[in-house]
Amino acid sequence: MKYRPEIDGLRAVAVVSVILFHAGVPFLSGGFIGVDVFFVISGYLITTLLIRDLCAGRFSILDFYDRRVRRIMPALFVVILASFTAAWFILLPADLERFSISALASMTFWSNIFFWTESGYFDSANELKPLLHTWSLGVEEQYYIVFPLLLASLWRFGRTAVLVLVGVIFAASLVLGFGNFGAWSAPEAAFYLLPHRAWELLVGVFAAFYLTRAQPALPGAALSGALSAGGMALIAFAIVSQDEDATFPSMYALAATLGVALIILFERKGTWSYMLLANPLFRGIGLVSYSAYLWHQPLFAFTRYLHIEAPSPMQMGLLSVLTLGLAYLSYRFVETPFRDRRRFSRNQIFAGAGAALTVALSIGAAGFLSEGAPQRYAPRHLAVFRQFEEPGEYVKARFDALRNAEFDPADPRTKLLVIGDSYGQDIVNAVAETELAQRFQISTFHISARCGNLFLKRDFTDLREPSDRALCAGRPGYEDEGLQSRMAEADEIWLVSRWKDWQVEKLAESIESIRAASKARLRVMGPKDFGITMSLNRYMHEFETGNQSMVVMFEPDHQLINTAMRQSLPADVFIDISKMMCGSGPTCRNLTEDNVLISYDGNHLTQAGAQLMGKRLMGYLH
Repeated sequence: MKYRPEIDGLRAVAVVSVILFHAGVPFLSGGFIGVDVFFVISGYLITTLLIRDLCAGRFSILDFYDRRVRRIMPALFVVILASFTAAWFILLPADLERFSISALASMTFWSNIFFWTESGYFDSANELKPLLHTWSLGVEEQYYIVFPLLLASLWRFGRTAVLVLVGVIFAASLVLGFGNFGAWSAPEAAFYLLPHRAWELLVGVFAAFYLTRAQPALPGAALSGALSAGGMALIAFAIVSQDEDATFPSMYALAATLGVALIILFERKGTWSYMLLANPLFRGIGLVSYSAYLWHQPLFAFTRYLHIEAPSPMQMGLLSVLTLGLAYLSYRFVETPFRDRRRFSRNQIFAGAGAALTVALSIGAAGFLSEGAPQRYAPRHLAVFRQFEEPGEYVKARFDALRNAEFDPADPRTKLLVIGDSYGQDIVNAVAETELAQRFQISTFHISARCGNLFLKRDFTDLREPSDRALCAGRPGYEDEGLQSRMAEADEIWLVSRWKDWQVEKLAESIESIRAASKARLRVMGPKDFGITMSLNRYMHEFETGNQSMVVMFEPDHQLINTAMRQSLPADVFIDISKMMCGSGPTCRNLTEDNVLISYDGNHLTQAGAQLMGKRLMGYLH
């Protein structure tokens, strides 16, 4: 296969955009689309090699996987081994345990599935996951388990038959990614999983089939230059225009993949885009792009993990430079030697890969089975760590046990109906942990904040985020007959939610509807927030230095929503939870007087936090 230097230049564009996006460069809000660029390039290059071998009658699946192992495994093993060494000294037990699972998933190429089950790609906690970026390797290698065998089995039926099937798969993947089963209703699946991503690799497949024709029809130099320049413009447009808040995949992803295809198909020597992409700097970065991609996320994640505050732009810039330095060393001394068939035979490569896999799996299993090796820390530190272990069962247990509970007419206590989400779970715990438990008998009804804790006379699906609409369509709301029955029976109704701005705008209308359906006293609880950064490292720093106040800044959106609720709701209805817990300033203490955490994640309460909230809430209930 003839070497095309401009494709290495494209790799440079892809990897630099990803690195700078993860470094937090603001004008590259769509830098993660660099991965889409990689997918198209991969689909083109690998398919071209497969077609060449099939046409020559020398295709061998063992040869194919020999090339893949040489390309992928050595550098990946080195990075995972180095990352595990760093993780042993840096990560706290719960995080080392999760890291170990991610290392196992990365070495066996299902990390995309693992991270899909954990959370969304753009969640802030993902910045602290050293191997998050290996999800893309999972997508690729899952694809290459199937595609070469499929192509080889269909080749005897001719190129047209293969293209028809590829076209059907492409269309199905595109519909899956962009349709109701993808970007709109399952955005995490659309981002991480192969069925939703295959269309990007198949764009490269189409380019490979076109250029490997006996006589591909190509335009003249002027038009080729214009088309390839247009491809560059589409990629640049996507990288600066897409942002992490928009649905994905999007039209920007389509633009980027189309742009890559235009460059692959029509780039020619002499055009300005060729001269840009094929220049020595771009080619050099492109050659080390795989190693650069592997190294950047562990460097960024461990640095963020160690810092109490976010690393500065200067620090992230230096880490980006260090990434390229490590990438060169990795390319020179790891990637290049193992690609040399004169130095390592196929059998040696497979044996080495097996040994590396065994070592990685053993280390990962040890980290997981030891529950993060807590013996690395002193007992007094372990007592602190336990406060940060997610008490999810504690938070939701009481609320869930009381869901749709019937009120007992023989119980003299006030009949309290709590309607809300996980913030409502905290309120129930606050009541149960204090003397308020003697005052109220409780029934609960769950409505997700994503769906809107609103009782409106019209359908308000259009107000919800597109990605939430399918979820909310299948969940009951105020139309539920059981809920309406308990609303009529209740003495008090408390609405508790992680309110969104569009919901606050409709709260007055919702309150009117509730009052028409119930004579209960109504209270609306404002949101709470214990800080932008809930860092165990920060807590440990303050624990060691004796500065144990743990005062943290509010999220700006929280302040705006809380202010809007305070200004728009009657004083006898609205309870300002934020003011109750934190005072009127812009910061909030997250430790009790006994230096026990109030909130373990910035939003939800520990048992000590629930006890504190309950005691303070008593003064607000007249």
